Amino acid sequence: MHKVTIIPRGPALGVTMSLPVEDRYTMTEDQALARIAMMLGGRVAEELTFKKVTTGASDDIKRATRLARRMVCDFGMSEKIGPVFHGESEDQPFVGRDFGGAGREYSEQTAVEIDSEVRRIIREQQNRTRACWSTATPSTASPTRCSSARPSTPRRSWPASRDARSPRAPAR
Repeated sequence: MHKVTIIPRGPALGVTMSLPVEDRYTMTEDQALARIAMMLGGRVAEELTFKKVTTGASDDIKRATRLARRMVCDFGMSEKIGPVFHGESEDQPFVGRDFGGAGREYSEQTAVEIDSEVRRIIREQQNRTRACWSTATPSTASPTRCSSARPSTPRRSWPASRDARSPRAPAR
């Protein structure tokens, strides 16, 4: 986690910013699930703090749903659906237009199963985030506290600029 703020910035009511530890071109299933859980953190915090939900987390929900759908349709990360590509067809007659699933190459039953899997992933990660934050105390509350995704590089080998405990080189 690089920065978390609840101070409104432009159209955003709060921001969570992550910087990669290293350049990454692939993502494991655990990393994708941890990212979804992180995206749902603001919504869960609203529920736990105010006992109500607002429109504040709408972009996070959209991004989490998009990633969950890609996990199921593009990456084959669903036991129920399996490793079959169910993404967008590339031969759409109208660029940027999807008229009622016309470019879809799968049945309505498969579409229902995909929606069910996406909903399951989102619900499980929302429950994971809720369990994490509901057991946190002010001294242990941390956005990365419950993440199962760990850096692939041991901390001792991270560059000094990434390690908050290392002294930083003086600016020139």
